[in-house]
Amino acid sequence: MNNKIANIIVGYITDLPWIEKLAGMTQVARIYQTSDGTKVEKRYPISCQLDYDDACKEGCYDELAPNSKYTSVVYFEDGSFSFRERRGKRLHYESNIRLVAWLNYKLLRGAGCGSTGEYILDIIKSLPDTPQVIGAMRGVTITVTSQARRDSGIFSKYTYNEHQTQYLLMPYDYFALDIRTEFFVIPECHEPNVGGCMECPEPTTEEPLALELTFDDIANVPVADASSVSDWNTFFDLPTYGTPFITVTVNENVVILTGGSGITLKESLFDSNTNLLEVEDTGCVTSIGGTAFSNCSALTSITIPDSVTSIGDWAFGSCSALTSITIPDSVTSIGEYSFSGCNSLASLIIGNSVISLGAAAFDNCTALTTLIIPDSVTSMESGAFGVCTSLTSITIGSGITNLRPYVFTGCTSLTSITIGSGITTISMLVFSGCSSLATVNMYPLIAPSTDGSAFGDYAATLHIQAGSTGYDVAPWTNTAKFASIVQDLLTQQSLPQ
Repeated sequence: MNNKIANIIVGYITDLPWIEKLAGMTQVARIYQTSDGTKVEKRYPISCQLDYDDACKEGCYDELAPNSKYTSVVYFEDGSFSFRERRGKRLHYESNIRLVAWLNYKLLRGAGCGSTGEYILDIIKSLPDTPQVIGAMRGVTITVTSQARRDSGIFSKYTYNEHQTQYLLMPYDYFALDIRTEFFVIPECHEPNVGGCMECPEPTTEEPLALELTFDDIANVPVADASSVSDWNTFFDLPTYGTPFITVTVNENVVILTGGSGITLKESLFDSNTNLLEVEDTGCVTSIGGTAFSNCSALTSITIPDSVTSIGDWAFGSCSALTSITIPDSVTSIGEYSFSGCNSLASLIIGNSVISLGAAAFDNCTALTTLIIPDSVTSMESGAFGVCTSLTSITIGSGITNLRPYVFTGCTSLTSITIGSGITTISMLVFSGCSSLATVNMYPLIAPSTDGSAFGDYAATLHIQAGSTGYDVAPWTNTAKFASIVQDLLTQQSLPQ
């Protein structure tokens, strides 16, 4: 199955202009050669598309090894493939593979030392950022989970000769990315087998929209009869707040409601429900009302579909077990305190259509470590990310012009902040209490207006673009706040999600 997934990813990155030699999944070819009368084993990566014996006999076993005649070589290595769980009718699977890339800076025009990050970003931007349907595979998400440590250990399973090993030194470079793919299949389909074949007929009709609710026990559902669609429509106040559900299926502790659409989850719908564990929606809901899930202390996972356009005030406030959230591109506004107090939230992706973040929208999300605010965001109210004590890195897109008071106050672990080129005003106490702040990257060519309280006395290094103006006066020249000013930034690029 990983072979198939590698080929899917190949389809997404094949048009990148800097990739010359691109293979899918590889296997290790073992070649036995004689040296000084001794039989020596040599190991090379070869494409799974090649016949193993023919590749060895014809001497094309080293075509994916570093070679100065290539601009670049990109291929995949097998990892793991596993069945995760069954959710209602869906069988969920997870694949983990590794992308390995070798680069020849001699032939890559305009590239040089430090350019590797740009090629990594190219790959990440080429992958889809919303769930896909690929044949029988549904809800396909492809995520670059980590970058392997850059050392020769990336190639440790191969026995390159001394001539090939020199291509691991400058002016050559390499990197490896670990990629996780998750998807589900419908139960009528055959499960993926070891050979990578998934024989599953394409559905002849579109599947109805479904809202799937998982509880700790079916006895703890918020209706009298879990198997009554009428009871559920009454609970959701349908048709007042949308098109009613047509059917309900109960599978152990999972309730699957189908047929509903255009639904607004009314205020306080699941407020303080401590029995709700997971919510998965394929498109029934269009709006999440205020306090709809607030204080759902057992809620660990929710899938917000791309039918949702707004998230109300306190919608998920104090959902203390929620670990990750992806705001789809369909959402334009996130209300006040919408995720406040979600202190297990370690992963946050904000969609590229979000325009406004309400006051204290994510304050006290104390497990969050990194944050990217896309260019689409034009308004971020006071305290939006206050007291996020594990945040170490923040990147703000170019859409915001005014950083409101206290936006990042109390982010005590914050070491690096990148401020987009659109900022014209930095209000008071924006970074107060950010005692670990060491690096501030300022992209505005004209220094934003600010007062002395926006930045504490952290003796950070201020990085600006060459030709920037207005940074030669206080508070920028206050050495207690900025120990040095370095003009080394290039033009800011649009942020990927």
